[in-house]
Amino acid sequence: MRDGKTDTVRSVPVVAVGGSADGIDAVIGILSRFRPSDRAACIVIQHRELDRKPALHDLLQAECAVPVLQILHDELLRPGHIHVLPPGRIAELEGDVLHLLDRAGPETTADPFDHFLESLARARGRDGHAVILPGAGPEGAAGLRAIKESGGRVITQKREGQEGSQMQIDEVEMFFAALHDEREEFPLGPGPMTGVTEPLRDPANLPRVATRPAAGPFPRGSASPFAVLSGAGEVRFLSPEMRHFAQPAPSKPMDAVLIDDLHDPVRDALSAAARSGEERTVEDIRLRGEAGGAQTFDITVSPMRPDADEYLLVLTEVPHLETALAGETADRDPLELENARLRRELAATLAASRASGQDLRRANREFEAVNSELRENNQQLQRANSDLKNLFEATDLAILFLDRDLRVRNFTPATAALYTVAPRDIGRPISDLPSRIDYRELHDDAETVLATLRPLDREVRIPQTSETFLLRIKPYRTIDDRIDGYILSFADITIRQRYEQRLERKRRDLTERYAELENLYDTTPVGLALVDRGMKHVRINQMLADINGFSIEEHIGATFSDLMPDLAEDLEATHRHIFETGEPSLNNLIETTVPGNPNMVRSFLADFYPVFVDHEVHAVGTCMREVTDETRLLNEVAESEARMKRMFDASPVFIAIFEGPEHRYVYSNPLNDRIVGGRNLIGLPLLEAMPELEGQQVIEYFDRVYHTGERQAASEVCVSFDRNGDGQVEDLWIGHSLDPVLDGSGNVTGVISFGYELTEQIEARRRAEASERDKTLLLAELQHRVKNSLATVRAVSRLLLPGAEDARSFHDRLGMRLSAMARTHDLLTEADWVLTDLHALVVAEATPYERAPGRRVRIAGDPIKLDSREASAFGMALHEMMTNAAKYGALSNADGHVEVETTDGGEPGTRRLIWREVGGPPVTDPGDRRGFGSIVIEKVLVSDVKAEITMNYAPAGLELDATF
Repeated sequence: MRDGKTDTVRSVPVVAVGGSADGIDAVIGILSRFRPSDRAACIVIQHRELDRKPALHDLLQAECAVPVLQILHDELLRPGHIHVLPPGRIAELEGDVLHLLDRAGPETTADPFDHFLESLARARGRDGHAVILPGAGPEGAAGLRAIKESGGRVITQKREGQEGSQMQIDEVEMFFAALHDEREEFPLGPGPMTGVTEPLRDPANLPRVATRPAAGPFPRGSASPFAVLSGAGEVRFLSPEMRHFAQPAPSKPMDAVLIDDLHDPVRDALSAAARSGEERTVEDIRLRGEAGGAQTFDITVSPMRPDADEYLLVLTEVPHLETALAGETADRDPLELENARLRRELAATLAASRASGQDLRRANREFEAVNSELRENNQQLQRANSDLKNLFEATDLAILFLDRDLRVRNFTPATAALYTVAPRDIGRPISDLPSRIDYRELHDDAETVLATLRPLDREVRIPQTSETFLLRIKPYRTIDDRIDGYILSFADITIRQRYEQRLERKRRDLTERYAELENLYDTTPVGLALVDRGMKHVRINQMLADINGFSIEEHIGATFSDLMPDLAEDLEATHRHIFETGEPSLNNLIETTVPGNPNMVRSFLADFYPVFVDHEVHAVGTCMREVTDETRLLNEVAESEARMKRMFDASPVFIAIFEGPEHRYVYSNPLNDRIVGGRNLIGLPLLEAMPELEGQQVIEYFDRVYHTGERQAASEVCVSFDRNGDGQVEDLWIGHSLDPVLDGSGNVTGVISFGYELTEQIEARRRAEASERDKTLLLAELQHRVKNSLATVRAVSRLLLPGAEDARSFHDRLGMRLSAMARTHDLLTEADWVLTDLHALVVAEATPYERAPGRRVRIAGDPIKLDSREASAFGMALHEMMTNAAKYGALSNADGHVEVETTDGGEPGTRRLIWREVGGPPVTDPGDRRGFGSIVIEKVLVSDVKAEITMNYAPAGLELDATF
């Protein structure tokens, strides 16, 4: 929006002028008649635009007397200006603001003139008007309809040469003229006047008031002067005939519009009509007529509409009595003539009385106006004095007013801090007043200000407190621009001066530090550089320039590609990342050759860091130092460590290294990993890594080595380890030594542990010792068992002898029993004569009868462990059961089988064996007959095993139930 007036312009008429680009001459001809004014604004809309140079607003400005502006978006409407729509845009008016829209916008119509007229009708109502110039064609019809419906005026100009064209040009000129305050002519009928009421918009509603019947003609024919007033006395419309009795200022109070002689009678009639709602008339009011002579009028005020606050004022001329009676004097008698004369004198007296009353009322109003103005001036003076007093009391600035003789004229309260001044000192010379400031140049400075009429600044101080003030002396000007003294203002700049001194000290310090940094930058043994966003070097020190093999001048402005093409891609990627993220990139190892020694690969450690300016990465700094020797040493150390690690890893002893007082794991060789069950212990304190060591005095040995630096060793020690990592510990015998780890200064930094497992050796030694003990025991046991075996053979032989038919039968039967005993003895021997499994005895005895394991003899149930005595007894019993089944029972045919089921209750008397034959020949109960097998089972199992035996000779098959 352009700078200019921002006062409201909503009472100003707006005229839209529409025409085509090829009718530009008509547009210029019409608008050249528009004269400077604050009464109206004009908007020019082209229907069809041409690409012309110069632009339309430039052409119009050359021909028009008012300012011509091309419309800007959101521009305030300006009265007395012509606004021109720019090409390709559509304008609309909202309130007092002009908006610009694109022609292709969704909220616009196709025709720019239509769009603007519709917005004008909405924004201005009856104050919006339109002038259609030649070339408009059918465009604008909708907009014109909106203007008419809102009460505005529309003028359509015909082309030059057409009938009535000159008349319409005159009409347009009259229309424009009516919008100017300096013209006194207001057109009768529909027009652009502000505030015209709706009934007067139609010419048929215009009043044609008849004059009072009288002899003689009236100057204005049959139309009387009239006006439209509001109930508050505001003039809303004036007819052309009223121009002799009014000033051309519609929409203003009637006292400012109507002539003075009409003020009182119109006000009286309007008040009476407003109170009663009926027509009221004031008769015989003498006014100065159009020809300059006096005329008499009746003033009539009547309501126009019941629902509107509008009244019609009509002036009806009354003819002079002399004129009315001139033709009748010949026919009257003397009495009538005398009566007429008296009537004339009475009328003259009444008119003189009314004139005197009007003069008195006019003088009274003038006195009231002067009195009101005086009161207003007095109030303004009191407010100004109050404002000045409050300003003086509120300001903290010391201001001293002196006259031309340097006498005190006035001062602010803060001045008392500099001069000992009081209200009683007004008028005294300033030199008579005690002063705290050291200011002896006042007289000379005052003369300088008086001679130059320019302000003069000077710093003054209070010596006792070192306070400093900025004194400004300016000439004192009166309202009529006379120099009548001086104004001295004192601004306390003590704090500012101290800040300035502090800033100066800091500036010097900063300069010194900057010089130091510059010196450090150039002399440091580290390479330094700055690179901008274009990857160009903006600064570099000599060290880095030497490393790169170029001079400092060659670096400035050069990129990585120019200087180091082999490293350019990686370096640019690193710098771009820092510019984007603002994060540094540290400890970058760069291995390359340098121009000074191209055959040697050198190592450099580079740090790249962001340089911020206003929270944005402005450049990337480089800090580079050579680490070739350090890298070589590190590589040698790493190789040495690798060799030591390989040696430790291949060592036949388990090795671990610990650091710190908590003995934190830092190394464990593979053998040590197996000892601790493969747990990941690196980085953990020893007690946290292996909690099973607590309470075994191991941690105490580690502490002693770490704190004393003395070696601790044990050739044989038993330690409990979680070897599988499952929380289950087992005892291991180890040989162990703990040695301190020392740094370069001889301080203990950790502990190294060496160990080897002795568990097998210890157990072998113990087994050897036990073997010697067992050998003696075994010899005694062998002697005992041989005796028992011989006794058993003798008892078996004695039992077999009665049933033997001959020696061979005895021999066979005895051989089978001895084979069964041998198989049992084989199982006992395999188990070292300790424990033998009952299932294994069953399998051993069933082997001769099985073609496939588990087919004829089926075993199920819990495994039961038997000692040597129990095994011998069950071996003989199972042999007899197998033999009996093979001869008479389930194993005697091809379809039978034996089921053996065992149950182990864990305690003596809860173990159980069930023998069940299935699928054999039917079984009969032998009754009292007792065979060898039955005798063996009953005597051997009952006597040796303490078993409870139950035999069931069921027809389906023999069942044996033994609980032991």
